[in-house]
Amino acid sequence: MQKRFINKVLQKGGSILAIISLIGWVLSPLPVFSSITIFLDGFESGNFSNWDSAGTKWLVSGGDTHSGLKKARVNGPASLIPGFGQLIKVFSTTGYENITISYWYKIDQNQKLESEDHVLVKAWDLGPNLIDLADHTNTFTNGWTLATFNLSSAYDNQPSVQFSFNAILNASAADQFELDDILITGDPINNENEESNEEDNNEEENNDDEENGDHEEEQEPAKLRIVKIVINDDGGHAQTQDFEIFLNSEPVEHPETYTLEPGTYTVSENQLEGYEFLGFFEDCNDHGQVTLESGDHKLCVLKNDDIEHEPEPEPQPEACFAADWLNNNQGLRKDGSSVLPDRSDPHDALGAPESSGAPFDNPVQNGTFFSLGFGGDLTLAFNKFVLNQGGDDIHVFEVTGGTSYPDEHISIEASKDNASWHSLGTITKDGSIDLGSLPWARFFRLTDASHPSQFEPTADGYDLDALKGLNCINEEPEEDEHQDENDNHEEEENNEDEGDENEDNDENEDNNDDQNGDENDEQEENGGNNDNENDDEENNEEEENDNNDNEEENEDNDENGDTEDEEENGNGNNNEESNNNENEKNNENNEQNNTDNNGGNGNDNGNGGGPTLTIISSGGGGILLSQNSGGGSGENQNQQGQVLGETVSCGIYLLSYIGLGKNNNQEEIIKLQQFLNENGETNLPITGIFGQLTFEAIKKFQLKHWQDVLAPWVPYGLASAQTPTGYVYKTTTWKINSLLCPQLNLPFPQLP
Repeated sequence: MQKRFINKVLQKGGSILAIISLIGWVLSPLPVFSSITIFLDGFESGNFSNWDSAGTKWLVSGGDTHSGLKKARVNGPASLIPGFGQLIKVFSTTGYENITISYWYKIDQNQKLESEDHVLVKAWDLGPNLIDLADHTNTFTNGWTLATFNLSSAYDNQPSVQFSFNAILNASAADQFELDDILITGDPINNENEESNEEDNNEEENNDDEENGDHEEEQEPAKLRIVKIVINDDGGHAQTQDFEIFLNSEPVEHPETYTLEPGTYTVSENQLEGYEFLGFFEDCNDHGQVTLESGDHKLCVLKNDDIEHEPEPEPQPEACFAADWLNNNQGLRKDGSSVLPDRSDPHDALGAPESSGAPFDNPVQNGTFFSLGFGGDLTLAFNKFVLNQGGDDIHVFEVTGGTSYPDEHISIEASKDNASWHSLGTITKDGSIDLGSLPWARFFRLTDASHPSQFEPTADGYDLDALKGLNCINEEPEEDEHQDENDNHEEEENNEDEGDENEDNDENEDNNDDQNGDENDEQEENGGNNDNENDDEENNEEEENDNNDNEEENEDNDENGDTEDEEENGNGNNNEESNNNENEKNNENNEQNNTDNNGGNGNDNGNGGGPTLTIISSGGGGILLSQNSGGGSGENQNQQGQVLGETVSCGIYLLSYIGLGKNNNQEEIIKLQQFLNENGETNLPITGIFGQLTFEAIKKFQLKHWQDVLAPWVPYGLASAQTPTGYVYKTTTWKINSLLCPQLNLPFPQLP
């Protein structure tokens, strides 16, 4: 075209200067196109409506933004479990090249990310190309920081590209990643050269036609990719695979790319109750129709959003009873003997009372209540929250036979967390009491306060039938800031009182380390077996036995050993159940000590350790999870995870180990209790507390699957393949996860 224009200038007598100028124009480089904004979001809408998927851990808030009035943030704990820690945007780069992604982020020093915290930034073309743009971990920033990435040519001219932030914050809510002003740009693709090449090709085809004669042009097949997006921002739980999608009335898989003959096609779906269909996007029209021509590559996206439900009315408090027991430190009878077995089962203090609640109960039926023993105590837990409202808040049912029998007394303490305790006072026989300064509580420690001198030699202290909460709700109440200040002040005073005791414990740590060597020799001679006459001493030896590899493990296991001793020695009684519990715990030490040595007993988030989840890239694209089971070989084992338009039919269910008396993760315990109720023929109350009921249910599960769970531990010191431990450790966790998701094909964990 330029050559013909110059010839016209010459024909009309154009000047040499004009010709030189035109030649310079011909030889000049192609014009430079300025970048075009493909996507921009500063969250000024106050929500994530511009995004395709936002996990519940992502929030929009104001204050200290990079620009405007809003920003996005994610707080711990967060994970890649579907609907939690991912923020996903899908955009098209069709007609663009040199794609650039930038965003501003901020991590305050007092909310910095630790080494186990990650915010992974990824780009994916919904095909083979998945790249990690950034991994924000173990860091903080001095104010807002700009991150910019230039994508490779693989992302040019693509119908669909996924850009995502993936938060894995394993510690506390103090971990925070702030995000603002996301910008995606691209340069328009210059088609001039392509047009020239097409002209040349047309000339060659014409020449071929002249030489060979006309022939019918072959039509290339077209390709259509179908993607489903589900937005759960109002409490919905449906996944993409819950929706059935059709192509010309035939059911099809999704996300999937289909090779089709040129023509017009219709995409449709079955509606799901509780979800609103937002429509068709990209190349499909409003009716789901798309026309494909020879060689086309087109994309059809269907979106659904869960419908916001009317808020449920505030639940009204109702009565409830203690659902589980945690610590049993039963005392003795007045004559120093053990309390009778039919008065020594803490389960008899759970649920509704057998007695009438009257001052005297006739006849008294053994096996329906629990005797504390003089000076003994029992900790009970509710699966609901007992509120502090007007008047008394809890009622204690006691069993007394005979009108001339001396009064029995009980002192009561209450706690929100089974750690900080508040004294409520003392009750005589049956009675009620107020929660005092506590707004609510879930744990109650009841201690016999009777005077032995007033009773006959065989008396056994306060006879507890039941503990009733008068005002109970299912959801944890919102905290009052003023109440938090009072609690913190009381906790500081308690910490001061415990300071001297902690110093004494620190001085004794070195002595404990020096004793490990001799105790190991004695343990080897014993062959890992326990003698009932030396339960406490050998229990300490077993706990310290495996911990001589390095000083850090010894220090950790000394602390863990103290916890075990408190659990086993605190009962102070000689009844049949207590002795059985001690023997069972002795047999559990080999497995639990391995927990301590291999990361199973604690980490920064207080979850009691467990399998480590990391992010890897799969050959087929997408975000996958891998599991490293504590002390295993460390090789990554692929687990399918959620990516845009794809749903994991199952995944790793339990993410941490759980033990009696350990600092367990409440959410993990709830999942465990739900699993046991559905798969273990149990009917546990869903408390989020790993108490004796759950402990016993786990032992039943271990016996049922002893070949996989218990037998592998026998070479490492477990008494027998029929000796359940009650701890949810390597083999138990592996078995539960494998039962729920066999297609993961999880490797058997490395022992010990």
